[in-house]
Amino acid sequence: MIYKSEEKMHKMGPIRKILFLIPSSDLIPSGKVRVLNYIPYFREHSIRCKVLNYHHPAILKYCDRLIINGGILSLLKLLLKGFLRYVNIFYHKWVEINVFVSARRYDVILIQWLPLPRHFIQKLLRKTPNLVFDYDDAVFLGSEDNTNFILTNSKIVIAGNQYLKDYANKFNKNVVVIPSCIPLNKFDVYREEKQNIINSKVVIGWIGSQSTLHHIEILKDVFNILGEKYPLQLRLIGIGNAKCPMVGEGKLEIITVPYYNEEDMINYVFSFDIGINPLKENGFAHGKTSLKTLIYMAASLPVISSPIGGNLEVVADGVNGFFAATPEEWLKTLALLIEDRSLRKEMGKNGLSLVREKYTTDHCFKLFNETLISYLVG
Repeated sequence: MIYKSEEKMHKMGPIRKILFLIPSSDLIPSGKVRVLNYIPYFREHSIRCKVLNYHHPAILKYCDRLIINGGILSLLKLLLKGFLRYVNIFYHKWVEINVFVSARRYDVILIQWLPLPRHFIQKLLRKTPNLVFDYDDAVFLGSEDNTNFILTNSKIVIAGNQYLKDYANKFNKNVVVIPSCIPLNKFDVYREEKQNIINSKVVIGWIGSQSTLHHIEILKDVFNILGEKYPLQLRLIGIGNAKCPMVGEGKLEIITVPYYNEEDMINYVFSFDIGINPLKENGFAHGKTSLKTLIYMAASLPVISSPIGGNLEVVADGVNGFFAATPEEWLKTLALLIEDRSLRKEMGKNGLSLVREKYTTDHCFKLFNETLISYLVG
């Protein structure tokens, strides 16, 4: 069932108030990058914003970081984790009620990333027609019916890359690509201090999460070979409680960090010499934006990435980084950058120039604001 009118959309007055529903504060990066980083900009435009977390940040953080090793204490932790998950379900209901009660007080309601249940969206559309859906992952692979329903019934869909736009266009004509962008001013604070540091070993770095750690596994044999030839350090940032899939062999040293916040992440990425973004070939990978790659570029790093998803839109092969689709290509390009510091510097410079030109939060906010005005006001 389609709830929005098939006729030309009625244009509203100036946007003064927006309600954002995001996954969970900055614990899930998409909410931080695609909503929270924009809030100061909206306020500068005299637009009042309210942000609601669908998952309680404290509960999500505790459940995600709880270590269960066995024994009676771990059994108690497991029971507590189960209890907190039920509490989070009640929290969901409180958030839904909050949205329903306040919906008519806002000009726009933007739901970020969450393929919420059909019945929730149906009730919400009875309160307001001005629903916007923003997504930067292939969430339809995990919740197809709910995702398709919200895509169909949103006035605007904002997609993180072309692959996601192509999917959304099956259900909605008003789809715009806005990439996940970089708060470059925060990187610039550290740039002068960090950029002249020379590591004793070439540091190859990866920023991610426990849920994306499996992508690193495709490089296990590559790093075993490189570790026999070069003095290297591999830094894996954000692996959570998971076991590191790599074993340091030969001259390869491996450092892991379980969790990080935004400031930590910026500090870590400036300690790298090369940034890597491997992706296993699947539907979820195609839905990934170029955020990780852009983070490396914002720190003036050369990038090696799989030619999948949003990476295709930002990596110029041989200019600001390399594409690598096979273990042989990963081995070749990593060896080239390990051996050639001047090439690393030149590629990093080119990547930073691209970020400054097209992928800063300032630039993307302009696209975001113009999109809302174009489809809802003008």
